[in-house]
Amino acid sequence: MEEYQTKGYDFKCGLVDEVVNIRALAKGYQIISCKTREACTSNYVYLREMVTFKSKFKLSPNANQFMNNPPNPHGVSYISKIEYVNIPYDKRRFWEQMYNNGEFNLWDIQDGPEKLFKTISKNHYFVFFRVYKLPFEIHSGIDYNICGRSETINNGMTLIKMQNAYNKCECEPILNNDEYEKRYKKIMNVIKLHFK
Repeated sequence: MEEYQTKGYDFKCGLVDEVVNIRALAKGYQIISCKTREACTSNYVYLREMVTFKSKFKLSPNANQFMNNPPNPHGVSYISKIEYVNIPYDKRRFWEQMYNNGEFNLWDIQDGPEKLFKTISKNHYFVFFRVYKLPFEIHSGIDYNICGRSETINNGMTLIKMQNAYNKCECEPILNNDEYEKRYKKIMNVIKLHFK
C-alpha cells in the first residue's frame, strides 16, 4: 500500500480541463499537462472534464481514443497532487522529443503547444499530475459548485470524506510509485537537456 499524507483539508479546489487531458491522466497515458498559469491555490485538486470537446490545441491522431463518449458534467472520481515546473517555450526539438517519448503526444506540435506558448510571453508550465481514483464519486450541485474554471467543494462532509480517503490510502493510484517516478525523471531529463 502506498503511503501519502497531507495536513488539514487540501481537496477544496477543482481543476477543470479538456476532456482529452482528464481522460488521458485518468488512464495513466500522460502524467503532465501544459499550462500558461498556475490555476489553483492548492496543490491538491479534484479533476473534472470541461463540458465540451473543443480544444485550444489541434489534436494529433493519438488523441482519438480519448474523444469518444460525451463528457460527464455531473460526476467526479479523480483527485491529484500537482506540481508546476516552469519551462521555456521556443525549442521545437524539445516538443518533438516529448512527442516521440510518448509523454506529450496528444497534440500536433506546430498547432499545439508550440503555437500556444508563442502567443504568451511568460509563465509556461508543465504541470505534473499524481492522479488517484476516489473510492466514490462526488457530484456537482451536491458536493461542489461549478463556477467557470474555478470550482470549490461546498459540502463540508464531502471535503472530510475525500480527505480521509486520501489520508487513509483508500484512493487507488493510477500509476504505482516506481512507474510514476520513472516517467517523471524521464521528462525532467528532457527539460534539463534542452533548457540549461
